[in-house]
Amino acid sequence: MAEYDSAIPPGGSGTVIAKVRTRGRQGRQSKTVRVETNDPTTPFVTLRLTFVSQPAIDVLPTRTVTFAGFAGQKHEVTLLLRRADGEPLQVLEASSTRPNVSVVAEPVGAVEPPIVTTGRRVPPARPGDWRLRVNVEGTEPRSEAGKLIVRTNHPQQPELTLPLRIQLRGLVETQPRSVRLRQRTGERPVSSQLVVRHNNHRPFQIERVEFEGELPRLEAEIPQQEPTPVHRLEIRLQDDAPPSGSYQGRLIVHTNLRRVPQLEVPVTVRVDAAAAAPSSPAAASATPNAVDKPAPATKKAHGTIKK
Repeated sequence: MAEYDSAIPPGGSGTVIAKVRTRGRQGRQSKTVRVETNDPTTPFVTLRLTFVSQPAIDVLPTRTVTFAGFAGQKHEVTLLLRRADGEPLQVLEASSTRPNVSVVAEPVGAVEPPIVTTGRRVPPARPGDWRLRVNVEGTEPRSEAGKLIVRTNHPQQPELTLPLRIQLRGLVETQPRSVRLRQRTGERPVSSQLVVRHNNHRPFQIERVEFEGELPRLEAEIPQQEPTPVHRLEIRLQDDAPPSGSYQGRLIVHTNLRRVPQLEVPVTVRVDAAAAAPSSPAAASATPNAVDKPAPATKKAHGTIKK
């Protein structure tokens, strides 16, 4: 937004006052103001405004808190809060908008050497600064965004909001994330491949697999017996004529890893009835309302593993 003198006499001068919102901006900034006049030779004038936005509270090394890595491992980010005017800062409360994210605020009592956190250098701390220790807990993979909210005694910035980004992958993952099989009764049993991968490229073994839930007879074949970072499982139906219907269950993969002893993979099996053979007109007219009834669904899952 801008304020300006609308009328300027010949040979005179005018004033243009431009206001810039600096919230969320830090460091060197540049803005332009376009002035339109009735001057026949110079109808447009562009004014450039350059300034340095200094926040009331410095957040070092960065104002965005980012977690990236593997779920189940320890993740901690350290931030340093400091008043830009050099006065002592007081943190009244610090919290996160996301679950399983803890924030601990502690004052700095003496000069401390610089540290490195998440690949960034935090400058030396001094009395009057505050340190934030942010930790992500939990063993499940997650991808989400949130905020850190810090309440302070600063009259110009009583509340400080910092963006929070979390991107944690599973140490061991499957591709695809679920197994889907579609079979037609009487046809050759179908199969699907499941890749089990260690994202840290560590060799491991699959000790056994088992199926649970309302599933027809399935088998899982593991061609690779030696420890390897990647295993490929072949999932196939054992029965070429299961009752038609939709079946839901899960595949449980047991490994020799202490952090990931087992993985659960959803399994869906869809069995369609065999296509009806074309009938003669006489047979069709004799039984116009005949409808094939599917056999009842099985109540117990069966599974085997081949090595």
